[in-house]
Amino acid sequence: LMPTDDVQALVKVLPTAFASSLPMLTELLNGQAIPPQLHQPVDSNNNEIFETAVKVVMSLLSILKKQTPVLVILQFEHGTSLFPSTTREDQKIFWKMTTDLATLVQKEKNIAGLILCREADRTNIAVKQAIETNSLLNLKGLTEENILEYMSNYLGIAEAAVPVELRQFISEVTLGNPLYIRETLDQLMEDQHLRVNQKQGAPVSLKQGALDRIEITALDHTQMVG
Repeated sequence: LMPTDDVQALVKVLPTAFASSLPMLTELLNGQAIPPQLHQPVDSNNNEIFETAVKVVMSLLSILKKQTPVLVILQFEHGTSLFPSTTREDQKIFWKMTTDLATLVQKEKNIAGLILCREADRTNIAVKQAIETNSLLNLKGLTEENILEYMSNYLGIAEAAVPVELRQFISEVTLGNPLYIRETLDQLMEDQHLRVNQKQGAPVSLKQGALDRIEITALDHTQMVG
């Protein structure tokens, strides 16, 4: 059986060519290596660790594809980062990983890649390949009308019973993403800002001014926050 501990599992599957890299990869798995940000001095050691980690991932994928077809999904978790410089540096790492994956996909028939992001870097090789093969899809969030209908169905109440301020709040913070809508509503109910009673005459109870006091970054149970 494969160990549940990440480091122990890595020891079992790490290709021999990367055996000398185990200490630095262990450091990465333990959260001790942090990608350098634009506002911090560049740490060449951290760069080396992440470069090695990418090579190991690609090597493991090449081994795995011999046993079964593989679909690799890369998703940039935009969340609610308040620091644009940090987001830009994270995007650089994401698109570098995407380039390496695209190069591997080109060589290996049993490996496919799916890239999920808010804005596609059209200079990236993976995006160019998607455009050439007509597989670049632009997904849009639900409209305000659709959001209202979705909230109504999810909460099990009539559309007219959804408070206007709640509808506006959900539209603004979720950008029409159905997953974020569900998670935000669940969080509001869990924190008792929102109460729904489908049996009584007034099915929705929203605390006065509650939405004005909510810190979006405090919604810790949602994938929307990163």
